Amino acid sequence: MTIAIPDNRVLTVVAKDGGGFESAGLVVAPAGNYVIQGTGFGSRPSVTPTFDDFESESVGAVGETVGNLSVSFEPGMSIVDSGSYSGTKCLSHDFSVNDFPKLYRALSGAQRKGYMSQYVKVTGSNSASTVYKYGRVGAGATYSGNPKFGESYTSSSLVPESFGGEVVTSNGIVGFGANADYLAPDPSVIYTPDVWHFYELEWDAGTVGNGNSFFEARCDDIVAVRFVGIEFLTAANSNLPDWVLTFINGFDQGPNVTALLDNVYVDESRARVVMTDSAVYANATKWAPQPITAYSDTEVTCQPKRQGFGIGDTAYLHLFDNSGSLVSSGSSLTVEAD
Repeated sequence: MTIAIPDNRVLTVVAKDGGGFESAGLVVAPAGNYVIQGTGFGSRPSVTPTFDDFESESVGAVGETVGNLSVSFEPGMSIVDSGSYSGTKCLSHDFSVNDFPKLYRALSGAQRKGYMSQYVKVTGSNSASTVYKYGRVGAGATYSGNPKFGESYTSSSLVPESFGGEVVTSNGIVGFGANADYLAPDPSVIYTPDVWHFYELEWDAGTVGNGNSFFEARCDDIVAVRFVGIEFLTAANSNLPDWVLTFINGFDQGPNVTALLDNVYVDESRARVVMTDSAVYANATKWAPQPITAYSDTEVTCQPKRQGFGIGDTAYLHLFDNSGSLVSSGSSLTVEAD
């Protein structure tokens, strides 16, 4: 099967390790991988993404680590076997017990680019003056080290209201609400409570002394905040990111809020394969990153992760390169078991 994609590239999708073709699209055996063949995919660093769906974790309170993730302060955080986005388990945190747990993934400190996604759901109630701290990426001390980018909001309700995030370097705050390239007009419409959302953080720290950084947070593929072109790495502090904080970060003042987390994907590259329910990425309503296991200019291999898709569903693969650009889109497949 071939389809035309931007820049006159051609994408061919084949099944590997026991897969086969049918006229309606691609069928992949349970032990199979997706292999995308074409040209012009570029390269990506030799790094291995991590994926945590918590299915192999024991139900109950977590310790200092859970899967590939670390916890700065674990009271109130547990694995639960009800209410998950997919599968049977997810991670839950009660902010009334602990308002600053800081669930994060340690990074190598050797790569300037990265991507994180997860499904998130917030429930409960709040009337106190609260700061909701969402995704954050940086170097040095987790959460507080510099340089860093963070998405956060002030609020007196269950949804975010006013943006309070920032880009901070050794020179101080260089990016704040008023000078962001984009801020969602009303974040409360994006981050609605009591439903699962697909949350993403994407970054490029740029190079020392140059205004070529990029930071963006998205919810259900809607941009919440974007900073472009800030000098992030300075001569005084050129440390590349060595941690990224998930959506379960800090909700100041201990509101009566519980956050659920599922399907956490982290990579020190912006290159990724995302399975969706639409041939047109912008029209998708379901997203499922597929962990990349091999990448070259002409072939990308990824591991099937069904997540919220049902067996037998029709789905579509979309490939983004290491610059974060969508370079192929729309190849259909029939979803089978992971």
